[in-house]
Amino acid sequence: MLRYFIALCLLRASPADAPPSSGLLTQTLLAYLGIGWLISMLHLEFANGLLSSLVDTVLLIGMTGGLLAVRGYKSRLQQTLIALMGAGIILGILAFPLLLWLNAAQQAELPPGLVSLLLLVLMIWSLAVTAHIMRQALSVSFTVGILVAVIYALVSIRVMDFLFPPM
Repeated sequence: MLRYFIALCLLRASPADAPPSSGLLTQTLLAYLGIGWLISMLHLEFANGLLSSLVDTVLLIGMTGGLLAVRGYKSRLQQTLIALMGAGIILGILAFPLLLWLNAAQQAELPPGLVSLLLLVLMIWSLAVTAHIMRQALSVSFTVGILVAVIYALVSIRVMDFLFPPM
C-alpha cells in the first residue's frame, strides 16, 4: 500500500486503484488520525490535539461523502477515503519534520526562510494531490478538483481556527 500511496502523491494512481476493503479503510483511518494527532501536538495539548485530529477526519469523511452523494457516486466513498487518507499520511509524514524545524526556528527567534518555502510547496502539492483524487472520484475536470480541494482546505482551516483559536 505504501507504493500506492506514494504513487497517489505523485499523481500516478487513482482512488479506483485502491482495493475496496473495510479493513484497509480502518487501518488507513487510524494511521491518518495518528499522524494528524502527532502534528496537532506541536501546538495543542494532548486532548485538544486528539480532538483536532478527530474533527479533521470527520470533516474529510463528511465533505467527501456529501460530494460523492451529490454526484451519485456513493459507491466510491471507501476507495476515495482510502486514497485521501493514505495521501494525507504520506504528506503528513513529510510535513512533520518541517513543522519541527519551523517550531525550532520560531523558538530561537530565527527567520523561517527556507522552511516556510518548503511548507508552502508542500501545501500546494497537497492541494494538487487532493484535486487529483477528487477529480477522479467525482468524474470532474482538474479545475473543478482544484476548486473542491481549495474549498475543503478553507473550510477545514476555518473550522479548526474556530474550535482551536491560535494562541
